[in-house]
Amino acid sequence: MTILLIHLLLLSLCAFPVRWPSSQSQTIQSRKTKPKEDESVRESREKARLALSPLAKPFKRVWSYQLESVTSIIASDEGDRLFAATDTGRVLCLDLKSGELIWSAEPGGRITTEAAVGAGLVIVASTTNTGNGARSALRALDRSTGVTVWVRDYDRTFTSPPALFGSMVYAGSSDGSLYAVSLKGGEILWKSPTGGVVQGRPLIADRLILVGSDDGALHAVKIETGEQAWTFQTAGKVRGCPAIDNKTVYFGSGDGYVYAVDLATGKLRWKSRTGAGLESSALLAGDRVMIGSLDDFLYVLSKATGNRLWKRRLVDRIVASPIVETDVIMVSPFHGDHVVMFMNSDGQRVNYYQLDRGDEIIGAPLFRCGLLLLPTNRGIIAAAVTDESDSSPSKTPPSKTPRKK
Repeated sequence: MTILLIHLLLLSLCAFPVRWPSSQSQTIQSRKTKPKEDESVRESREKARLALSPLAKPFKRVWSYQLESVTSIIASDEGDRLFAATDTGRVLCLDLKSGELIWSAEPGGRITTEAAVGAGLVIVASTTNTGNGARSALRALDRSTGVTVWVRDYDRTFTSPPALFGSMVYAGSSDGSLYAVSLKGGEILWKSPTGGVVQGRPLIADRLILVGSDDGALHAVKIETGEQAWTFQTAGKVRGCPAIDNKTVYFGSGDGYVYAVDLATGKLRWKSRTGAGLESSALLAGDRVMIGSLDDFLYVLSKATGNRLWKRRLVDRIVASPIVETDVIMVSPFHGDHVVMFMNSDGQRVNYYQLDRGDEIIGAPLFRCGLLLLPTNRGIIAAAVTDESDSSPSKTPPSKTPRKK
């Protein structure tokens, strides 16, 4: 009986041999089960490699400046200086390349809009609470030293970023008017009333000033006199800065539409629906209109027809205007911790710059002289375009400590 059982066992082993895996077969198996790189990731990397824009290249933080309550940043036209404003009333001038403090001024009050730079001056609007109510002022600081050149009080607060043109400053007010004041001393040349608070940046075009208002209209005002040339009414507040080409004005409205109107007459050419209200400024790149919406999407439309060419969703609303550099567009979500870059042609993502944990973008980014400049809840961060062949790990330099003057 025992011999019979052993014989049966040997027969079963021969019929069903046990195959012990060799090291070679394990290696082959592991190669077979290794997940393949996602096709979209490979395509994104290839497009980033072929893109002409520096925005498609890797970024590395090169300096940061600790600053509380920064509300806006603006770079000089010469590209050598960066100016920052805080809601506590400070204005700072930093070296753009190094982040070193050049000067700091405290003109007083709460700064209400972005500053403007030109003609050797930094123009700042502020408001101060007094026993008799709020006192509003427009102040011109010397670009080189931060010393006040002139200051003038006004009845109501300026609520739009000022625009400089020639010898004039143009800015909207909480009283619902657009003002033209002298760049030499702040004297009022004219004011043009609208039906609501003016919060959008004015745009000068073809002897006209184009500005949106909370009355839901885009106003075209004659630059010499302030007379209304035409008005285009929408169903929502117009707060972004319009964009223009030779014959057409493009802008978004709180009613969720992007509009294209004739520059000379204000007549509608087309309108295109988005998923929510629009507060971002419009931007043109070639044959395309680009604008961010409060539905978290970036929209790219045909300039000729308004047809949607593509859209991409971010993690939060888009308020700041996009930035275009050659063939790449960059956009930042509201209070996000990153910026993301897409190809203009088809919306393929080609780059992504992530901030450190706890950093949050609270203003409109800039891209100047190869530097990505970000106003955050902890101050200003500058990241530079790096060589793609540099694969060494990035180290964040220590933040510079502000030096008080």
